Amino acid sequence: MRHNPKKAKGFTLIELMIVVAVIGVLAAIAVPKYQDYVIKGSLGSALATATALKTNYEDYVAVSGAAPTTSSAIKATAFSLGAISVTSGGITVNITEGGGKGNSVILARSTSGDWSCSTSGAGASNVTLNGC
Repeated sequence: MRHNPKKAKGFTLIELMIVVAVIGVLAAIAVPKYQDYVIKGSLGSALATATALKTNYEDYVAVSGAAPTTSSAIKATAFSLGAISVTSGGITVNITEGGGKGNSVILARSTSGDWSCSTSGAGASNVTLNGC
């Protein structure tokens, strides 16, 4: 009478290799998308900050008759992810921290008072912002 050999428990090497390959493919797709979302979040925060400052900018123009040339002129507070700069041409929010580092949101004001929005930076070309 023969004894049944013990059944092997666990996974074979090929099964483990297939799982690792599937995880690798999913990671290759997910990581770039995640980076785009991080950049979009940073740019969205910068756009919200710049948009909020438009009112102060317009108020300064209405009161003084000239465009402001410094961020302190429109009482621009610190931006947690970077720096705010104000010129006679508009408002620029530069992202110097976090995942969106190196990108900017620019709100440009024409002499007629119309505002236009643009983004710049390495990751900004892959991202579309609502309202910009």
